[in-house]
Amino acid sequence: MNPVFEEQIAIKKQKKMKKITSILLILIATLALNAYGQTDSTRTQGKVTPVKLHIEGMACEFCARGLKNSLEKLDGITIHKIDPKKGFATLSFNQDNIPSDQTLTKTVENAGFKLTKIQRNKENDSGEES
Repeated sequence: MNPVFEEQIAIKKQKKMKKITSILLILIATLALNAYGQTDSTRTQGKVTPVKLHIEGMACEFCARGLKNSLEKLDGITIHKIDPKKGFATLSFNQDNIPSDQTLTKTVENAGFKLTKIQRNKENDSGEES
């Protein structure tokens, strides 16, 4: 066999191995991050308080994004759904970090909207309008 041809084959094999290695590293990193997220949510499972906020003034997805950015600053929050058309947000809080109604009202107002009602019961955790 021609030495130049053998060298070209070896180079192609090296490139292929680098691609496979890169893909495997990305896959491992993704799985590790996913496993970390599951562990984190498992820790709070059973210790959360669902909350449904009724909000006036949201008109579009940009409004929802602005509200989400404000709410995410609260400790122990999980945002399940923000529906600007129906005017509500469903959230849950770790029971160690439940904010007061005043804190929720101020957070929503700082995002530029009006909080009209706060529901703190398990029936409305689904994110559907009742």
